[in-house]
Amino acid sequence: MTWIDPWGLNKTPAQLPDKIIYNENGVRVWHNYGNLGAGIGTPKEHAPIHYHVTVGSDKYEYRVFPSGQPLKESKPLPPKAKTVFEANKSRFSQIGKRIGKWYSGIKNNQRCP
Repeated sequence: MTWIDPWGLNKTPAQLPDKIIYNENGVRVWHNYGNLGAGIGTPKEHAPIHYHVTVGSDKYEYRVFPSGQPLKESKPLPPKAKTVFEANKSRFSQIGKRIGKWYSGIKNNQRCP
């Protein structure tokens, strides 16, 4: 027998994508969503949805939107990383949407990370 949920109350929570989004030719792109902060069950990472990027041996950590545009407190991506974002535009956008769906669930107390 199959149970039907007419009110949509039994939702499966959105799953986060892998932490490492891209890691080739010296360009590494990742997200930190799902990491816990100081408060019990409190997400450490914050909105807006963004990625962290490093390039080669450069120690600077860029913070960018899924489009590759920098957050206001970050430097613009160097050309090598910008090319990666242009080549993976659709993929990075889809991953950003998945993170957004997961993050919305956290903010609405649908589940604890």
